[in-house]
Amino acid sequence: MTAGSLPTGIVMTAGVSGSTGSYTFNIQTTGVSTSGSCLMYALAHHVASFDAATSARVVSGLQLKATTKGLMTAVVGNSWTLIENALPVGVGFLTGGVTSFSANALAAMRSAATLDIQSDVVTLSNLNSQYFAGKVSNYPNF
Repeated sequence: MTAGSLPTGIVMTAGVSGSTGSYTFNIQTTGVSTSGSCLMYALAHHVASFDAATSARVVSGLQLKATTKGLMTAVVGNSWTLIENALPVGVGFLTGGVTSFSANALAAMRSAATLDIQSDVVTLSNLNSQYFAGKVSNYPNF
């Protein structure tokens, strides 16, 4: 049914209305299958958020264990739509009512921001280790 159709990429679109967000993965493929669709595996948090149309394309009983993320469930189709309800919409920058900072705190923030801006993000994240890529920093004490 899906043999011959191979995923090559994903284009994601998203939107928010009030406290509900939705996003769709449109799967790009190469090759042709008899159903015109491909088979992909979804992680548990994806399956939990699928809309009704995407849930209807879940292949019952067909799962694959990911090496680090647990069981994945098979889904047939060239798109997934996920719905996230009860998103936090009252998030502010200065939580806890803090409205001013000491001179020392401001100097520490300025120093950290300067180091961040001067970082070579590509080099710091393009390492030969899945574990350390993205975790290296310019901060001397870390």
